[in-house]
Amino acid sequence: MPKFCAQWVSKHLTEEQKIHRMSVSMQHVMECHEIGNQFLSTIIAVDEIEFYHILIQPSKVGAWNADTLDPHYRRRMSRQLEPEKSC
Repeated sequence: MPKFCAQWVSKHLTEEQKIHRMSVSMQHVMECHEIGNQFLSTIIAVDEIEFYHILIQPSKVGAWNADTLDPHYRRRMSRQLEPEKSC
């Protein structure tokens, strides 16, 4: 699956997907206005590398072990995803 920059994604969406995206965004804006900055603390951002290892390959990496708390965890995981160099 190719990666897209956020500004290009909307060009590849159908009208229905664009409307749904706008609807969800408006819900977030309304909730943010209702409860203030507390809403921002409910948003969780995840790096796709962690997502890949935790959800797709749980046998290689435990879902929540000491490694996930390590600040260098992401760097180690990205090294594992690099393709092997052939001679």
